[in-house]
Amino acid sequence: MPNIDGFGIIQHLTNVHEHHVGIISITAFYSREYESLFHQSGSDTVLMINILKKPLDNNRLRQEIENAFESVHKNRILTLNKATIDLHKKFSKLENRLSLLPVIDQKINSIKKSDSFFYQLGTNFIAFVILGFAVLVSLYFGLDDFVKSIIYGSK
Repeated sequence: MPNIDGFGIIQHLTNVHEHHVGIISITAFYSREYESLFHQSGSDTVLMINILKKPLDNNRLRQEIENAFESVHKNRILTLNKATIDLHKKFSKLENRLSLLPVIDQKINSIKKSDSFFYQLGTNFIAFVILGFAVLVSLYFGLDDFVKSIIYGSK
């Protein structure tokens, strides 16, 4: 192949291909090093199926292609099953959190309905803090003249 060999294509598929694909190598230059390199070149999605030596036997090639289809299909199913399990776990967590909403809502309503000393103290304290913050902001931004003109009338 011009400018790239089979291992270059495998490397490219390993780096960018996100879907499962099966690789069958057909070569006239078989060696143990080639076989080792071939099997190390795969990834989770690039499945290294087998090496066929030239000259080819058509029946063997057909069988290896069927094996590749089976392997790819099995890996896709496994990936989908894992994704489904992860999705179910996330939905379960979400359901658990959503089931807490009525309990939280009841607690908030019971606090709102109670006229206890601490509830009144808390609301009065919050109102005091907000009022104090508003006064500080108005003084900081020079609104004191505006407030004086409202209180004492314009000069």
